[in-house]
Amino acid sequence: MKFTINLKPAKLEARTKNEIISKIRNINRSLTYTFCNLGNGLYDYKNKTFYVYNLQKIRSKSSQTKKAIYKTINDVKFMSYKKDKINNGHWIAYVYKIDEGLLKTLGKKVRQNIRNFELKNK
Repeated sequence: MKFTINLKPAKLEARTKNEIISKIRNINRSLTYTFCNLGNGLYDYKNKTFYVYNLQKIRSKSSQTKKAIYKTINDVKFMSYKKDKINNGHWIAYVYKIDEGLLKTLGKKVRQNIRNFELKNK
């Protein structure tokens, strides 16, 4: 038998990785990082839920114009092209809230890695 469960994540954005992880921890003040028989990750003891996340890095993009810039340094002529920045780099986090009872009934275990999480069989 095959089960399909759709979890809707909360989407967070920040400029740096440390900023995005602090935003994840500020979702719920009672989150603690735990290791237990149901897995490892951010755990809320009041609501008995795991908060797991996927991190994605978006690199900055720039476009190169056709207009050349000429510079002379010590009587040597250099040519370079002007670059315009389209957007800045940033991080996106997708935070999933998984109930402890759901993990027990499915017989799964949560494992939080640095950038992503995985569900494993016990």
